[in-house]
Amino acid sequence: MADPSVREARDAQKKRAAAMAGYASTITTGGLGLTGAASTTAARGKTMLGA
Repeated sequence: MADPSVREARDAQKKRAAAMAGYASTITTGGLGLTGAASTTAARGKTMLGA
């Protein structure tokens, strides 16, 4: 059996890791937002998945 303080530290670390995982998938922009042209499928033409 693990010491309760060890279990609490492990649980806290798991919670921190789960919270940080969400930041990796977030798309962020600068204060001015996106300044380039929009990227749409109409501008590039249709493509096949996996091609």
